[in-house]
Amino acid sequence: TMSPRVRDMVGWYSGTPFLFFWRQYTEQFTDNQVDHLEDNLTYLKQYVILSDVDNSYEIDLPGNTGDLENGADIQLWKSDETMSQYNAFDVRKLENGYYILTHVASGKEISQGGTSASGAIIGLYEANSHPAHMWAITKDVDNGGYILRSKASGMAMGLEDGAAGNGTKVRQFSYNGTKAQTWKFVKAEYNVEYDANGGSRAPAAQTKYYKENLVLSEIFPVRNGYEFIGWSKKASAASADYQPGDLYKQEIDLTLYAIWSELKPDFILPASLTAIEEEAFAGGVFRYAQLPENARAIRTKAFADCERLKHIYIPEATNTIAADAFDGVKDLTIHGIDGSYAEYYAGEHGYAFMKE
Repeated sequence: TMSPRVRDMVGWYSGTPFLFFWRQYTEQFTDNQVDHLEDNLTYLKQYVILSDVDNSYEIDLPGNTGDLENGADIQLWKSDETMSQYNAFDVRKLENGYYILTHVASGKEISQGGTSASGAIIGLYEANSHPAHMWAITKDVDNGGYILRSKASGMAMGLEDGAAGNGTKVRQFSYNGTKAQTWKFVKAEYNVEYDANGGSRAPAAQTKYYKENLVLSEIFPVRNGYEFIGWSKKASAASADYQPGDLYKQEIDLTLYAIWSELKPDFILPASLTAIEEEAFAGGVFRYAQLPENARAIRTKAFADCERLKHIYIPEATNTIAADAFDGVKDLTIHGIDGSYAEYYAGEHGYAFMKE
């Protein structure tokens, strides 16, 4: 019984084994011999291709751009030091069982340039139907991952000197069974979606690229009668996993659910008040103030420097509010009646407004 690697090197004719050159072998690939990449991985439009010598290095194009000259050399670069959205590849299967690897940012294809020379540098070229652009993708049963062999030369895509490092050139060599000729495919991008979870105005979905931290949207959802306390990976969670503006670092698709806390005023002003006088409650330590329905005016700095104040209910009767009434108050949400002066004031001064 031969090992899988030996079987790779052996052909069968009338039941008799014989050795042949790689070029002859690859030219005789059938649709069954070339692995279906989409059968072995979750098929995606875009992949980042990692070296099996060190999975922290990916196939990279210099410059973080799609504006690349014909023949631009591909190389390795450490994944956490390069922008993976410029190093993603479409993997498209042809009817003959081979694959085309298209650089997403430039539209150019990985090719060995049509040469049979061992050690030739592999680069990007304008799309065409030459066998130099076609690659057999087969599983490496010993190392894991995949071997990429050129249809034109029969040689395997591998690393210069067999080592992984920033700037290492990718070249073609006769297959030698080492990890320097084995590659792994990972998703190039991940979806982060937001669910308002009973509220509204959830942020738009975002895209996270491989090994790049994503800054979560700083947009807050809203829900009448509730305070947003953050985002969680579970809709039923009691506490938040993330806050707007946090970094998301994982390499998985994610749906984030808004987590809410019921709003209850902790500072209810007397019903007899018709005006909140100058600096009346400056420096207060309440979070949610509720003005009486008859309050018509809020004077200068009435709630200045109330650092804990996040919510305030202002009735429809209020028609005068000093420009500096809330000096020093951050992230304030004004609650009120649709079309009221309170709504106009919130818009003029950059405060959030929630309809009661």
